[in-house]
Amino acid sequence: MKMSKKLMSLALICLVLVAGLAFANRTETINIVYDNIQLMIKGKSVVPKDANGNIVQPFIYNGTTYLPVRAVGEALNLDVSWDSETKTVSLAEPKPATAQYLIDLMMPDDYRYFEVPANSYTVNGNTYDEGFRLGYGYDSGNATFKLNNQYSNFSGAFCHDYNDDREIKITVKGDGKLLYTTTLAQEQQITFDIDITGVKELKLESTDQIFVANPRVK
Repeated sequence: MKMSKKLMSLALICLVLVAGLAFANRTETINIVYDNIQLMIKGKSVVPKDANGNIVQPFIYNGTTYLPVRAVGEALNLDVSWDSETKTVSLAEPKPATAQYLIDLMMPDDYRYFEVPANSYTVNGNTYDEGFRLGYGYDSGNATFKLNNQYSNFSGAFCHDYNDDREIKITVKGDGKLLYTTTLAQEQQITFDIDITGVKELKLESTDQIFVANPRVK
């Protein structure tokens, strides 16, 4: 299995951290030097802190610079854990976040012709347990959700939900900027997967009635 560059670089740091210490199972008094060492990771200044938020200063011992592994790991967006029984520090890539149904998290802050069906909903021969309608007949619809920069992905499917041969235009905006646009023909369904990293306010707009199936964020 290939090691990512991020983990590889951190592994080298960990070697520095534990070099000369792995053999020891005893208490020893040593002389260390604090020299106002500054930590830069990927060009950004990092103030090392422990799990309780207290500042931890890097130090020099016998010509080697030692850094707090938790601060370095978290600065590289890695999960850091400590097993007190085996005295093992573990660093790993974060587990992918589980996608959550948008309407379970929040209702729209503002909307026009927005409706969540009370039961499962059938559109174009497909039945969905999760979703919502935008628009009503020939009337346009929209819904705005306050995401507050908590999510990075928005996925689901847009379904043409009206017995009409007119094309329906759909747009998705993040903080007023266009993130995605598409058109739906009669009885058409289009899956979507949209990057919403950094988005505080997500707005969906449709020119006619559509059904947004399985809308999830993570």
